[in-house]
Amino acid sequence: MPIQLLEQANAELNIIISAAHISKSFGPLQAVREMTLEIAKGEVVGLCGANGAGKSTFMKILSGVLPPDSGELRVESVPVEFDSYGPRQAARLGVRVVHQELSLCTNLTVAENFYLEQSQQIRAVGWQKSARRMAGTILQEVFPGTRISPSVAVADLTIAERQIVEIARAASDPLLKLLILDEPTSSLNGEQTEKLLQFIRSQSERGLSFVFISHRLKEVLSVSDRLVVMRDGVMVAQQSTAETTEEQLVALMGGGDRTAIKGRPDTRRTGETTFKGRTRMAISQITRSGLDIADITLNAGEIVGIAGLEGGGQERLLQELYRQSRRRFAKGVRIDGSAIYVSGDRGKEGVFPFWSIAQNIHITEATSRGLLKYVSPASEEAAVRPWYDRLKIKAADAQDPLVSLSGGNQQKALVARALAADADIVLLADPTRGVDIETKRDLYVLFREAATAGKLVIWYSSEDEELEMADRVLVMASGQVVRELQGVEITRDAIVKASFVAAHRTEDVDQGFRHRLRMPRLGGLERSTTAFAALLLVLIALGIENSSSLSGYGLSLLLGSATPLVFAGLAQMFIVTASDIDLGIGNYMAFVNVVSATVLLRHSLLGWLMLVGGIVGYGLMGALIHQRRVPSVVVTLGASFIWYGLAVSLAPVPEGSSPAWLTAIFNVTVPGIPEAITMCVVIGVVTYFVLMRSKYGTVLRGFGNNILSISNAGWSALKARVALYVLAGVFGTFAGLAVTATTTSSDANGTSAYTLLTVATVVMGGGELVGGVVEPIGVVFGALTLSLVGSLLGFMGVNSNYQSGVQGLMLLLILAIRLLQRKGAKQS
Repeated sequence: MPIQLLEQANAELNIIISAAHISKSFGPLQAVREMTLEIAKGEVVGLCGANGAGKSTFMKILSGVLPPDSGELRVESVPVEFDSYGPRQAARLGVRVVHQELSLCTNLTVAENFYLEQSQQIRAVGWQKSARRMAGTILQEVFPGTRISPSVAVADLTIAERQIVEIARAASDPLLKLLILDEPTSSLNGEQTEKLLQFIRSQSERGLSFVFISHRLKEVLSVSDRLVVMRDGVMVAQQSTAETTEEQLVALMGGGDRTAIKGRPDTRRTGETTFKGRTRMAISQITRSGLDIADITLNAGEIVGIAGLEGGGQERLLQELYRQSRRRFAKGVRIDGSAIYVSGDRGKEGVFPFWSIAQNIHITEATSRGLLKYVSPASEEAAVRPWYDRLKIKAADAQDPLVSLSGGNQQKALVARALAADADIVLLADPTRGVDIETKRDLYVLFREAATAGKLVIWYSSEDEELEMADRVLVMASGQVVRELQGVEITRDAIVKASFVAAHRTEDVDQGFRHRLRMPRLGGLERSTTAFAALLLVLIALGIENSSSLSGYGLSLLLGSATPLVFAGLAQMFIVTASDIDLGIGNYMAFVNVVSATVLLRHSLLGWLMLVGGIVGYGLMGALIHQRRVPSVVVTLGASFIWYGLAVSLAPVPEGSSPAWLTAIFNVTVPGIPEAITMCVVIGVVTYFVLMRSKYGTVLRGFGNNILSISNAGWSALKARVALYVLAGVFGTFAGLAVTATTTSSDANGTSAYTLLTVATVVMGGGELVGGVVEPIGVVFGALTLSLVGSLLGFMGVNSNYQSGVQGLMLLLILAIRLLQRKGAKQS
């Protein structure tokens, strides 16, 4: 073979991914135009550009998240068919991406999130232990010294810790050849960032390729081999990192002169202001939310920076100050004026994703004028337009959906909302996270203008050098202010030094604090304790009213009627796991009740076919909801009329009887234990292990929390929803059969109350109506409690008409207790 051909062949073998003439549009907005890029084995490519330049869109195309409108893609010289190229296929080829907007399932543990993406690498027997071992090993490999427990729920982690988990999870893939990191350090502190950069350097030496996207240009320059700059969807530059300075890179991105980036020459306050001596906030004592702060005065016209290592209490302080500003009588804080809070976690605490850009910017100002005051489109446009134009939000129009924006442009809208509200105190929780340099510079000027106008700006930033423009910087560690820097003392080096010295001094305290925050969850069972306590109280009250009710025979009688509600509550729980609601479960139970007491008794085969048909009907409902995106309340309410119509058609009046075998099944006894208790314990344990401990049950719970995450991990979202609905149909069928065994007849109108009761049992048991948070054992406790309330009221001589009211009061009481528990957990 000629030398030229041999060199060409070797070069092709060395190319991990090759994209040619890739284009992608979203309506009139062309996000990517004719992008061509090759990435070699072991190469680190720094991809730079302003927000909206098309970086994330291009990377989503490379990783299979989005199909392009045109272009070609090859992975290790193998052409990619975009019709079948998705995240799972990309991962099999070795291409993975860590998105700027994190895609973890927050209702699952760290280890369970690892399992979702690496299920084939985790053994079947003892899979949870294997997943925890994998998660712990990879976390330590990528971020040595991290104290994140694989058993902790992701919901209990900070944004930085979630980002660490996301990066480590992607890096755990044994097939990995190219890892795309989109703003991976946006929430990380300096120490965590350096560990990640060291990992990238070491892995690139071993042949792993990276695309590193970041607005922190020093990081890009320190870790990359080659720079690719995009502007308005087009590649405008491609050159060696070694030949590029930071100033040149800024100019290539269209960001202008580097000297204006920090903002210090233009935005540092000079001289005294007319607001000297006017106190906006005076903190006398705060000892809540893990904070211990006293004797701090914050004045109008100041920018006060909040610094410290991650987890030092910076964001907790801002949140506590905002909470106190909303109270008529603040505790430990004297506040002069109104306050507005800007979160760095825009997805969780900031934006309204289904609203337009204009509505997101205008909401705070609109509500401040009165909740019932009409807001005309013209007035909204007039109020929003100056901020929309000034921040250069990249969209076709202010009425476009907010979700059409890039992450950085969404953050611009969030900042614009705060400044448009014209509050006296502006609380900023890392507001420039994921924002490009040009926008940062504009925001710095806006923050100084706000202070010059007499506002107090309190600003936490994970980028210490940003705070060089502040008038004062409070350095925090373990919930305390351990150092205050003023004027010329404020430098990045001084902030970093103070942060690490403070962290060293408070290491013991900090470790104790973190230990409390990172206590492993008890498999979710702790959420069921309130429902269990309520059940015990009802049983105690029953024993006081009638001591014989707690005998074996008495409990059998009392709990016998609870079995249908236990099954029905669990059926509703499976629907709620998908973040849906079933408004037809009561009428479905009536259908099963009628079929089992009449058709099944007379025509066995036909009866079984009808019951199986009912379960299949539930599966079809799940498919319809998922495929056509029809709200579950619409589909299940429509189905409820069908179930009820079938039931009434089969048995217009109560008739029939329970088959002997069915009665026998629901009267299975264990010596010394009432049959109802046996049945409920078996049901609860089985469903707990199916949903909470099984591998696919983890997938189903993850689906209810984050469909995109499940889909990107390669699981079928359609199959997940259909599976949950089929399980609901199975348990709904058992519920209807239990009604037949309990009442020994059919009644099409006898189960209508069960629908709302099932929702109550799920909530009482510790579940949430959204987010895939459910507790099977708690549902059983809740169902038993609600069923026993009626018996208790009967013993007390209370009219049965009040039963629903008492059940509702119990539900409200339990919700109040759970709210207090949640509040206490946040403050601990």
